Amino acid sequence: MAPKEFISVVRSSLWIYLASLTNSIFGFLFWLIVSAISGPSVIGYVSATSSMALLISSVLNLGVPRGMVKWIGEYSERDPENARKYFWTSLIFLFLIYLLPSLAILYLGFTGCTFLNYGPTSLIFVSILLLISLSGVFASMFVALMRTFPYLVAILVGNIAKLSTGISLLYLGLGWVGAIIGYMMSGLIIDSIGLIYAFISLGTPHIGITHLKDLIKAGVPTWLPSMVMVLGQQLAVIFAFSYLGAFDTGRFYIAMAASGFVVGIGGSIQQIMLPYLSGLEDGRKRAAWRGLRVGLGFTLPLAVSIFLFPDYLLGLLGKSYRGAWLELELILMANILILISSAVTNLCYSKDMFRQVLNIGLAISIPRLIFYSITTPFLGSRGVALSYLLGSITGLYYASTASSKLRFRLDWRILRKALLASMLGIFPALPFRLAGWLWILGAVISITVSLLALMKVSVLKEEDIRGLGRAIIPSKFKPMIYILTKPLLNAIYS
Repeated sequence: MAPKEFISVVRSSLWIYLASLTNSIFGFLFWLIVSAISGPSVIGYVSATSSMALLISSVLNLGVPRGMVKWIGEYSERDPENARKYFWTSLIFLFLIYLLPSLAILYLGFTGCTFLNYGPTSLIFVSILLLISLSGVFASMFVALMRTFPYLVAILVGNIAKLSTGISLLYLGLGWVGAIIGYMMSGLIIDSIGLIYAFISLGTPHIGITHLKDLIKAGVPTWLPSMVMVLGQQLAVIFAFSYLGAFDTGRFYIAMAASGFVVGIGGSIQQIMLPYLSGLEDGRKRAAWRGLRVGLGFTLPLAVSIFLFPDYLLGLLGKSYRGAWLELELILMANILILISSAVTNLCYSKDMFRQVLNIGLAISIPRLIFYSITTPFLGSRGVALSYLLGSITGLYYASTASSKLRFRLDWRILRKALLASMLGIFPALPFRLAGWLWILGAVISITVSLLALMKVSVLKEEDIRGLGRAIIPSKFKPMIYILTKPLLNAIYS
């Protein structure tokens, strides 16, 4: 694997992570202000409504966005015409697939129907959000082309629109309706920018029946596990909403969002690894392992610091959220395990081993669905989080068995070393548990010590750090940064 090739993965992953980070920062500001004005219940209504829309879109999409990433990743360089057909076929097909149920739900909303805790107004917004979920197609396009900086721009503009619109409508007294209108603005902006970029980068619409068959053929094996996985994720919110009400749902949703932020860099690398692996002729196993190792290397230090200060982090949104600290830790553990499973899934998918992809997804999601109904009535939102973790454990177990069929070695010795090295950051930061607002300093110390420890034991190798520098540092600053960092790197890696 040529270093230059992996640099493109790191750079594209960085933009994806920055997009995720932008979402998290603006999401934090959005929910902070929403919570200050209206409390967790408004967050509960918005998260439950958006989760229902995402659930429906995942059931209907037949895995086409995932298939599009594979085929565009495979053809974008050597056959741009085919890449164009795969994109436009995906977009038009999904628009038509979403349109009819969206209109049906809209009709139910206007006729006053109620479903579970979803009233008529909620159903109307579910209908609108279902169509807006086409933004997922544009996100897949940016990932497949490995041109993720425009996606970051779209995310930034969309979040600015979300924040300004939502807060303005809340101050006008529209309550959760105002909040969800603001929430929708992000998707609308991404759709608009993505459509413009598609015309410029890929050309005018051109569809093909054979391309649709290819998309469905590649998508359905991932659609079933993906659908079940989304069921497992979004039903967590929906179960909380149905059993516990809007207030507890709002707290649980914030815990999920915080966990997503923490594992964002590792998840971003796994997103980019799929088109990257699909485009490789050989060296896929080495590339998949390196992607996993680097992703965990940059994820674990932040995760360890959050394990130490979960209540403080959630408390930034208000005292009422601090009680969800255990939910955050359980979901965070689950998402770290998913990163490992994702490396195996991507490798299986790049080799067209669709049945293994399906089985890994089912191994994750079916236990979650079973345990949600058992644990939620007794343990509340903590039961939902525990079920979420149990599914990740069973999924990792199956992924490890699937990796042996690929002759892809998950080096558990290195993974254990990564975990133990990152945990070294706990000790110097532990006194800050009782230091009030100085916990932020403790978190920074924890992250720094963990990162240095991971570098010292070569979980993060010197070539990884230098590759990261080449990927993100502007050329004119590289000589100066090299001179400044060379003594430190020599001391660590000597």
